[in-house]
Amino acid sequence: MGDLSLRLSSKAFDQITASRSDAEIQVDDLQELARAIFCVSKSEAAAYFDKAIDIASKIGEEHLSRWTTFLELADAAHCSGGARSRTAYRLARIAELSYEHMARDKYMDWDRLVEGLVGLCPTSSLAILSRWRDREFGSAGELFPVAIYSLIDQGLLPKKAAAALSGTGTGWKRVSDIKAAIEAESDNNRKRSILRIAYRFLRIMHHETPPWRELKVLADSLAMSLPDLERLLQASVTKGAGESVTAARAPRSVPRKEVQEPDWDAIFNGVDLCDAALRAILIPA
Repeated sequence: MGDLSLRLSSKAFDQITASRSDAEIQVDDLQELARAIFCVSKSEAAAYFDKAIDIASKIGEEHLSRWTTFLELADAAHCSGGARSRTAYRLARIAELSYEHMARDKYMDWDRLVEGLVGLCPTSSLAILSRWRDREFGSAGELFPVAIYSLIDQGLLPKKAAAALSGTGTGWKRVSDIKAAIEAESDNNRKRSILRIAYRFLRIMHHETPPWRELKVLADSLAMSLPDLERLLQASVTKGAGESVTAARAPRSVPRKEVQEPDWDAIFNGVDLCDAALRAILIPA
């Protein structure tokens, strides 16, 4: 039974250390594993606990300051017209290693990291995001738009690229992207093509009334009609009105009065609880 426990604990240890969980979760899991195996092997439990201490020691302000410094160096190393693919790759590897010791995902500053990679090497940044998607590192669907917007800001991609790629996932400013792409074009036929293609992605997604109205204004300004737009606009207006009526009819919840605990000291002040006769009255048989 002891040998089986040691084999299982060893497999559990390998899974914990190989997981993509953040540092705090790994520390908690290793502590639980150390407690579970302690009654079988104190030396094995000590080894797991030492590993937990090693990971925990790398979490802290010093680690976050070091990671922020790397991001600032990446910003400083950015130079237009040049590509530093080796530096971009090294920054990506540092990000992967640093993430293992991040207590919270928000401390990574993903947007700044992706913008730094694009600044170092635009082509390598997309290849790095592709590798991260394969390794399930970060959220490739949310990071890809950040890279595309950064490439557009640097003039490496046209504004219509965001509208053309907006069907790939979340994180896009869809209507704003369409407006920017149309404003950047001078030919009316191209403007209509941009709106027509971008609308294909929008019409299969849920939107509130304002985006549909903005699309209607754009379509009217280009003297074109978009299929199903009137129905989608009317449906969103009807739904919004229905939700407003439902919210207005919803009964207001009566605020509950806070139940205060009795002041037992005041209640039993001056009462002799050792009096047998009194106890018989208070606690009937």
